[in-house]
Amino acid sequence: MKKLNLIFAILVALIATTSCNNSDTIENEVIITSTLPNSVNVGDIITINGQNFDTSLTYTILFNGVEGTISEVTSTSFKVIVPEKSTSGDVVITYNGKTINLGNITIINIFTGDVELLTQQEVDTFGANNYTQIIGNILIGDEYSSTKTSIQNVDALIYLTYVSGDLGIYENTNLTSISGLNNIVSVGGDLIISYNEALANLNGLNSLTSVGDYFTLDNNSALLNIDSLSNLTSINRQLGIYDNESLTNINGLSNLVSLGSLRIENQYEFSNINSLSNITSLTGNLRISGTNLTTLDGLANITTIDGSLYIGQNDILTNVNGLSSLTSIGDILSLYDNDALSNIDGLSNLTTVVSRFYITDHLALTNLDGLSSLASVGSVLEISNNSSLTSFCGLNTLIIDNSFNNTYIVNSNAYNPRQQDIIDGNCSQ
Repeated sequence: MKKLNLIFAILVALIATTSCNNSDTIENEVIITSTLPNSVNVGDIITINGQNFDTSLTYTILFNGVEGTISEVTSTSFKVIVPEKSTSGDVVITYNGKTINLGNITIINIFTGDVELLTQQEVDTFGANNYTQIIGNILIGDEYSSTKTSIQNVDALIYLTYVSGDLGIYENTNLTSISGLNNIVSVGGDLIISYNEALANLNGLNSLTSVGDYFTLDNNSALLNIDSLSNLTSINRQLGIYDNESLTNINGLSNLVSLGSLRIENQYEFSNINSLSNITSLTGNLRISGTNLTTLDGLANITTIDGSLYIGQNDILTNVNGLSSLTSIGDILSLYDNDALSNIDGLSNLTTVVSRFYITDHLALTNLDGLSSLASVGSVLEISNNSSLTSFCGLNTLIIDNSFNNTYIVNSNAYNPRQQDIIDGNCSQ
């Protein structure tokens, strides 16, 4: 019996010892309390705070798959250097066969300087750096480059979100897609897309919201639409659209609310400009020439133009009713060479032209009744070469009521009254 009791005591001791040893080897669970900051530049240090980090273990910290450098580790924190070529995404800790996802961090990878990319290889090599911002200008293609047929896409630039200077896409004969620019939100300088003869759309500028200076689209012969510009709200200086022979509309600009100047020239396939209806004023000029627009209705909410207004070289426009809200022109107003224009009644709310006012070279215009509210023209009023124009009574307010005494040029019309003729009541033939 004593022998059995001894054996039992030994077994109990062994079990107790084994139990203690097992509890000593249990690993305390790592707890993450914060990761700061949540938006960083490449090369910055982030701090991961928590509990139960084991300084004897090897930890790996990945920034969207790219390994960072641990500069310090304690039982309650890590300090990690954000690696080059890392991009925004999940930060993950791996250790001892385990993985902890810390969530998303925004990483800003900045290139400072100007960039010129003339070949597909140069685009791909530069893009491999995963830059998110360029503090400077970037030129893709060049009209003087002997390799301008090389670039076919800009997919490698997918991480780019901002260019502080100019973004130019020039003379790329085989460029069919700019979808690699899909994350660009803002261009601080000019955005110029020019002479890219295979580019059919602007898919890739879907995230673009603002352009700081000029946005120019010209001589992109295959360009069919600009629908992907639906998030663009602001162009500080000028939107220029020239000689894109396949482009029929600008429907993608329906959310544009802030615009300096607008210039549309030699777009003979345009059917309308209705998508500009959110524009209420222009700080610069408005020029529309060389189109076959039948209506200017897209301009119906514009009340003031601080610069000049030019409408010309249109063979089928019969009226300017789309300008019915316009009250003042800060510089020149010129209506010229619109063969089908029969009236200008759409200018009925116009009161002021600060500088010169020209109405020239119209075949069908018969009267100036639409100018009945015009009270001031700052320097020159010229009305000439309007072969059917016989009534000037719309100038009574300007000449009689407001005693216009600046330069008055009237010639080569069907009727050419002097100012005194109008004052005397002989305003029409």
